[in-house]
Amino acid sequence: MAPSYSTQQKNHVKLSDAEIDELVDDWTPEPLVASQSILDQRVTQTAPVIAGPSGPKSKLTTGKTVTNLGSFNFYNLNANEVIKEKAIEVLRAYGVGPCGPPQFYGTQDVHVKTEADIAAYIASESISQIKSNPDLIAECRKNIRIIRAQIEGRNEYVTCTSNIENPVILIIFKPEVVRNRHLSEDEQERLLQAVVEEPALKVCTTIGLDKKEVEAAGQVIQSAIVKVMNRDSLMP
Repeated sequence: MAPSYSTQQKNHVKLSDAEIDELVDDWTPEPLVASQSILDQRVTQTAPVIAGPSGPKSKLTTGKTVTNLGSFNFYNLNANEVIKEKAIEVLRAYGVGPCGPPQFYGTQDVHVKTEADIAAYIASESISQIKSNPDLIAECRKNIRIIRAQIEGRNEYVTCTSNIENPVILIIFKPEVVRNRHLSEDEQERLLQAVVEEPALKVCTTIGLDKKEVEAAGQVIQSAIVKVMNRDSLMP
């Protein structure tokens, strides 16, 4: 719809410099921070203040050392110099706040290198890492389309544990499933090595929610799958 007023004509009132100065002088801006209430003042006066970095044992501005039960730095890893150096390197490379999964908030060099390393290990041309969350319908639909494009042939392997979001992968693609319980690193290596011995186009290794949560989300996921597949089948 077109606006009921002209977008070309200038309808604002033109003010002289003197009028602008007068309006500015009369203007009283709201404070950026509201004044403290009596309760806020009491809390501020009595709350302990940590001097220096936070950790399991923290030193207060009063000089007293206390056990800090409100810190997530349980193991005092913040004090590890090696971790500090690595953290600084990561911040300089990727900044603050990037999301970890590939193809989510952007694919980064670490994702590409991981895919290349896994592909080289299983002697495959390439592999794809895909982040999935069965609780989010929109995200399910997006990831289903991505995965379908990657393993459309339905003749590849999927290695999964009891914690897999199985309705997404196993219902749609019907691949050759290698089932196992939640695996340690050594067990995963042995399982992948066994898969490598029989050639396959692609291998999808996945880990996810626990079985009860998967079953609870199953109906929602299957509904999303049906909608995506029906829409794809109607597209030219």
